[in-house]
Amino acid sequence: MKKKLLYTFLILITLSNFVLLFMIFNKGPKNEHPPRKNFITKELKFSEDQEERFAFLDQIHRREMRQLDNDLDMLRKELFNSFQISNFSPDLITNKIGHLESLKQQELFAFFSQVRKLCSEEQALKFDKIIQKALRKRGPKPPRKGGDRRGPPPQRENF
Repeated sequence: MKKKLLYTFLILITLSNFVLLFMIFNKGPKNEHPPRKNFITKELKFSEDQEERFAFLDQIHRREMRQLDNDLDMLRKELFNSFQISNFSPDLITNKIGHLESLKQQELFAFFSQVRKLCSEEQALKFDKIIQKALRKRGPKPPRKGGDRRGPPPQRENF
């Protein structure tokens, strides 16, 4: 009698484990939410045609930015994996990183220039306000408590 009860208990535990594993690994489709509207298209109240053209520009822009970010990541890894190399000069890699950061800014400017061309005159005025507001948010932050931290950084001592 005890063996039957033990076997039944083991079978129930095993089945419940399989059910739990199934529930964990089979969560269904990940993107069940409808695509949300882009902030810019929503704020500027783009027409359907403008939204389609914006989506096309946005897709190209994201692909370009993703490629630049991937290139930057590779260069950063190369830079920070070079500590053990003697007589290593980081100048070449840091110059490439600076160039890629410059390309990112150019791509961003070109994208927003193209988006602005999609706008009507009224939308363009609102677009300019949105961009200026975004720039103010990303601008310099006020100094922290404890004094003004501007000025050159302190000299480093060689170890």
